[in-house]
Amino acid sequence: VSGVAVADANSAWVTARSSSGGRMVLTVIKVTPSGVASSFGTQGVARVPVAGKDVTAHDIAVLPSGKVLLAGEARPSATSSTADTLLARLGPNGASDPAFGSGGIAIHNLSGGTGEDYAAALAPLADGGFVTAGPAAGVGAVARFGSAGAPDPDFGDGGKVIGGLMPAGSGYAPA
Repeated sequence: VSGVAVADANSAWVTARSSSGGRMVLTVIKVTPSGVASSFGTQGVARVPVAGKDVTAHDIAVLPSGKVLLAGEARPSATSSTADTLLARLGPNGASDPAFGSGGIAIHNLSGGTGEDYAAALAPLADGGFVTAGPAAGVGAVARFGSAGAPDPDFGDGGKVIGGLMPAGSGYAPA
């Protein structure tokens, strides 16, 4: 389990790792007081493969609409040292949301390089957009995305702020 979200007293969603066809896939489980919610995904579990990628969700949020937002990483293979920021949105029933990214998935290379970029945390915004935070180009990064998963061009440099998150000499470093 890598993330948990609660929308009300009767439901929790958790992210986990699972494989399908030799690749790691996004996995979300909806749990209610009586157990796994069979109305979500297949018997309570939604598995979302991403073509040609090994993917992991690091954070999850349930939106007021009941849709589920995921943030994490996409790698060419499980052993690759290269990762890009992965975003996904599922409908209340656990199916990929076609109005988000491409078929419910958006992948962004924030630094433009070949290192590790990924979203370690996310926070939904009232306008339907959201903010992510995580590493990019070996330093901390914050990015803002619109409700469809595209970078917000009015935030930072093309939707992102990379580095410079801590004052010089502060002794702090992004986690």
